[in-house]
Amino acid sequence: MKAAEKRKLDELWNELIERNPAKISIIEIAKKIPYLREKFKQFCEAKKLDKDKRFLFDVMREVEGLREWAWTLFRQTNPDDYDLKRVVTQIPPLQESACALLLEKNPRDGALRFVMLHSNTHREAAWQMYLKWAKSEKQRTKHRLMDVFRENEDLRQEAGEELLRLSDLEDDDLWTIFCMIWSLQQEAWKRIRAIDYANRGVLLGIMQKAKTIKMRCEAAQKLLDEHKLDGDELCQIIECAEDADIRQQAASELFRQDPNEDELRLIAKKVPSFKTKALRQLEKPKEQLVKEILELSEE
Repeated sequence: MKAAEKRKLDELWNELIERNPAKISIIEIAKKIPYLREKFKQFCEAKKLDKDKRFLFDVMREVEGLREWAWTLFRQTNPDDYDLKRVVTQIPPLQESACALLLEKNPRDGALRFVMLHSNTHREAAWQMYLKWAKSEKQRTKHRLMDVFRENEDLRQEAGEELLRLSDLEDDDLWTIFCMIWSLQQEAWKRIRAIDYANRGVLLGIMQKAKTIKMRCEAAQKLLDEHKLDGDELCQIIECAEDADIRQQAASELFRQDPNEDELRLIAKKVPSFKTKALRQLEKPKEQLVKEILELSEE
């Protein structure tokens, strides 16, 4: 820019500021004319605009060359969570800086979840703070800890251990822990086993996924003791529970329900004590017996 042009701009600027210009007007000038930005800063300081949060927000959003300057001043105005969330969502270049400041303000769950959603750099720190907060005696609740458990693989073990200290876990919660943390299966199963009439779907799942034969058999026995099972569920017990007595109990109940051919074949394969009975029924189905009886009655 030539010297003459600079002098002209200086004159016009001086004339403008004497007329109490609108904030939006001087922001537009600072945005388009880099030469006047130093004068813009001086004007802001003289008019105390460097302490005006709303004005500084507009500068950060509109004037790239003054963004860091305005952000430094904006920080000094003690912005609240709402102010910082606006920066994150409306001024992408300052997203990470605003998230970092949010974390410095000892935030609660809403702000922490916001940082987790919007920041790559500070997401893990937010999760750490969220877990620490959720573990505190005053704030400890199942749903907060379960948020960490489900969504953060690195903190899942710690969150799971903390969850198991709570007394209000239901069988579905315990099933979630059982499925996701191998090392906590035994403790989760211990809690489920103590629940009277635990959810049959949970028990069936444990019977299929448990890491030990003992646990699978315990789940199968609890199913037999507490629930009226259909043919498919009884067949699952025969398949999964590697215990002769439990398989025999399931087969005995299955015979009371008139097993089909597939169920009879499974019994014959897995339950030696009922093999003969199952094979006999396969060789001569009940329909055949009815037919023979009717034929004899006609003679």
